[in-house]
Amino acid sequence: MKTAFPFHSRRWMCISKSQNNNRNKKAMNNNVFLFATALALAAPAVMAAEEEKKSPWETSAELGYVNTSGNTNTESLIFKFDTAYEIEKWKHQAHLEALNTKTDDVSTADRKLATAQSDYKFTPRDYFFGLVSYEDDRFSGFEYQAKLNLGYGRKVLVLEKHKLDAEIGPGYRNFKVDNASSSEDEYLARLAAKYKWLISDYS
Repeated sequence: MKTAFPFHSRRWMCISKSQNNNRNKKAMNNNVFLFATALALAAPAVMAAEEEKKSPWETSAELGYVNTSGNTNTESLIFKFDTAYEIEKWKHQAHLEALNTKTDDVSTADRKLATAQSDYKFTPRDYFFGLVSYEDDRFSGFEYQAKLNLGYGRKVLVLEKHKLDAEIGPGYRNFKVDNASSSEDEYLARLAAKYKWLISDYS
């Protein structure tokens, strides 16, 4: 009996090590499975984030309606649409805007504006631009105004939440005054600043 006890003790220890190894392998397999599952679930989200980050498009739209009543009844409708496409050397932008206001069913504002601009970046902060615009405002004294501008622009301020661009250059305008028999032309100079403030990540 005494000689058999050590034999059984060694055998028991051998079985114990084997069971521990099996448990370790099983735990490792479970960890690998969980990691692979997490990676598979996270991959689409990471890819979507990368695609969103790399997207060259930026678009926004605004639609507003105001109705006030009292001694006079006023209705206002405004629409704005902006889109931009930017790649390494080029940036293209377009803007549409419309405003219509009536007071006691009489039109007091009727304005339509369309602009398009292309920028060619020859340094990270400097660019040449071309801008065309067309405006139809019934209450401005003009039947229409069409403008063409060329010039130089610079990114004066480039921060995470604040951006400021300054532009200067010559331009040309074709317009027609209300009730005039013909249109007129003139040359002009453009000096403009565009400031963008990102108030929050969702604005």
